[in-house]
Amino acid sequence: GEIALGILLGPSILGFYFGVFLFDTTTLVPTFASLGAIFLLFLIGLESDFRLIYTRKNVLVASGGVVLPLVVGLVIAYFLVPTVDGVGDNGTQFTMALFVGATLTATSTAIAASVLLDLGLMREPVAQTIMGAAVVDDILSLIVLSIVVGTTHGQINPVSIAVLLGTALAFLVVGMAVGLYFFRKVIVRIQVEGMKLGLKHGGFIIAMAVTFLYAFVAEVIG
Repeated sequence: GEIALGILLGPSILGFYFGVFLFDTTTLVPTFASLGAIFLLFLIGLESDFRLIYTRKNVLVASGGVVLPLVVGLVIAYFLVPTVDGVGDNGTQFTMALFVGATLTATSTAIAASVLLDLGLMREPVAQTIMGAAVVDDILSLIVLSIVVGTTHGQINPVSIAVLLGTALAFLVVGMAVGLYFFRKVIVRIQVEGMKLGLKHGGFIIAMAVTFLYAFVAEVIG
């Protein structure tokens, strides 16, 4: 529904014939899109059980979801996709095929989570498996993409890949630790004190403030 509405209002249909948006949308639409993504990921976190998501089964499923599309996409693209000159320093047939295979490894965690939330299945074991595999898949896809980008320039920088993964892991660990041992107590305390004063949503407001803080930090560290 969201995609269909975007196509309808966008430059392909109404925007092309009637000029629906009479103002500059180059900054407005991405801003709303970012806010929507933050709220959606916040809901995903509320509905997710960390202990059920990061399991050996999910890692195996995610690994298959990365390796199989990468290999199949690479082989098919090698014989079907023509070479495009100017792709990095090594614009070869293999480079193009590698890019196609890497593209197929990507998942859409947000869309899968949105569907599960709409169906009310987010807390079901199968949904936790799907989400766990999707998150691990995203991490593995990030590694693959980093390697592929390095090959297009004729080199693979292990240091850059290690720094990227280390930063992401550090953010995850530190963010969870601060959330569990500091922000959780603060939110509960504010909610309790707010209820005494007749303010029912104090804890929620602080939780959203923390969410935007984490989103900002994630954006800064890349």
